[in-house]
Amino acid sequence: MSADGMSGSWTSPDGTTGTWGPEGSETNYANGATASWFVDGTSTWTNAQGTIGTFNADGSGTITYLDGTVESFDSWENMPPTGTEYGEYTNPDGSIDTFNEDGTSSHTDRYGSVHVYNVDGSGSVTYMDGSVDTFYPDGSGEWTGADGSHSTWNADGSGTWAGADGSQAQWDGQGNGTWSNPDGTSGTYNSDGSGSITYPDGSIETW
Repeated sequence: MSADGMSGSWTSPDGTTGTWGPEGSETNYANGATASWFVDGTSTWTNAQGTIGTFNADGSGTITYLDGTVESFDSWENMPPTGTEYGEYTNPDGSIDTFNEDGTSSHTDRYGSVHVYNVDGSGSVTYMDGSVDTFYPDGSGEWTGADGSHSTWNADGSGTWAGADGSQAQWDGQGNGTWSNPDGTSGTYNSDGSGSITYPDGSIETW
């Protein structure tokens, strides 16, 4: 780094290097991808497969594919997906997109979480800690924690919880539910604000 802190360089353990200065910054990833950012708000990137993206400060830009095809867009919202070709693509941040001919795709983010998208609208996310979110086309889903805890939810707002510690809960879509803890305490709650708690000694508190 320079004495005034206005420029410098860095190297990460995986071989990725970067520089910064008064005009912007550049990162050269270990997988061959590059990304550059400039003080005028523009940026460019090249992924490991050679696809090139150029972005302007107003959100417009272009994506140039290996076969010479160029796609232009006038805003971030209208940006075409870089995966219009089948195969696996490594993005500048190290994340990986995979596009399959059957319409399914997956995204492995830079932290290692894997997102899977199916043509019927279902999908899943597997996180680094081993927990999994699963989504179904009807709006329902379930979550399984790394410790074995499990939760479900339905499109109508109802759902269940089963904790690895033995705690349990279930609720409907109207704000009513029941719960229990492993110490023997259990309770109910209702959408009108009423509820109850039953203690291990059998005593009950209501409101």
